[in-house]
Amino acid sequence: MLDDIAIYIQMLLEQAQLTGNLDLIEEAIRQTQYVVDHFYSDEEKFFYFSNKNQTDLIIRKIDYYDSVIPSGNSVMFQNLHYLYLITANNKYLSLSEEMMKKVFSIATTYPSSFSNWLSVFLNYFKTINEVTYATQVLNPDNMLSIHRKFIPNLLVMPLFRENSNYAWTLRKKVEGAEKYYLCRNFSCLPPLNNLSELFGNIGE
Repeated sequence: MLDDIAIYIQMLLEQAQLTGNLDLIEEAIRQTQYVVDHFYSDEEKFFYFSNKNQTDLIIRKIDYYDSVIPSGNSVMFQNLHYLYLITANNKYLSLSEEMMKKVFSIATTYPSSFSNWLSVFLNYFKTINEVTYATQVLNPDNMLSIHRKFIPNLLVMPLFRENSNYAWTLRKKVEGAEKYYLCRNFSCLPPLNNLSELFGNIGE
């Protein structure tokens, strides 16, 4: 079922942001490819609710309305956007933008039925602050200080060792004192030395 896998991918990405475990990113990428291969409609530009291999259904439906629980499509929209920011893979950008084009008009007309969509749309229209916390040893108090701030357009992830596999981690040094890298649209400021400098630049 789409909703289950979409929320699982969302959980993987959120856990990666808290722990810096890049294996979780790899699992999110694998699961996302599975969803694209088995649930995506090239014609409708959305994801079906059921797997294409499920044979006991008369018809496959597409559900993109949010209710108390966000729809699987709106969660996948967010997942694709975050994976694009992490990997710079244009496939994720293309899929998410096609979804946004299809749903934007109706979502802004009937906002109560598209609450999660509209929340994620803000990250398209207001640039996300992409923060990398480069440190050899994670300081939980620093992570807590970041997450206590109300910064809705924020994506933050610890980095414990240098890694060139993702756009997110590329050219980020992990040596000596901890540093914070603040990037927007893959363009980064020089490393920042402390949280005061980070918050000051985010507030600009």
